[in-house]
Amino acid sequence: MTHRILPAATAMLFVAGTALAQTPPAPPPNHPPAKAMMTDRFAEMCRDRPARAAGEVAALETRLQLTEKQRPLFERWKKVKLAGAKSADCTPPSNDAPSVLDALKHEETMLRQRLDELKAEQPALEALFASLTGEQKKAFVPPAHHRGPGRPGPMGQPGGHDSLPPPPPEN
Repeated sequence: MTHRILPAATAMLFVAGTALAQTPPAPPPNHPPAKAMMTDRFAEMCRDRPARAAGEVAALETRLQLTEKQRPLFERWKKVKLAGAKSADCTPPSNDAPSVLDALKHEETMLRQRLDELKAEQPALEALFASLTGEQKKAFVPPAHHRGPGRPGPMGQPGGHDSLPPPPPEN
């Protein structure tokens, strides 16, 4: 009789163990779902974008030690740069997963917006950069509008979010 009970008991333990292993754990109480936390984080980062940009521009201004002739050119560029930071669309993503086409259209919209920002910034940046000394040009690492995978890292650090490739050496 034991030779019949042992296989049956083993089978029951195996089935019970498998069922327990497949049951997902209950979420901890009083913790918002991951999607809600991501949406909140997105909104916070978007709201803080103008303040971060203003701080980065202020740090750059201090680093450059501008002359009186350069200051109006910097102010002109700064105005355009900060306007771009304020123009971000802070609408959180929808709760529904976007279709491939929706995601592609959203990416296109974001790229067009970024291109418009660059076109608006370029004339002011060219005028400012032309007025800088060689040392100032080396110290000039403007804040970026976009951050994300594949983008550089924190301003002033190689590979940082806000750094651009270093300018070519002066001859």
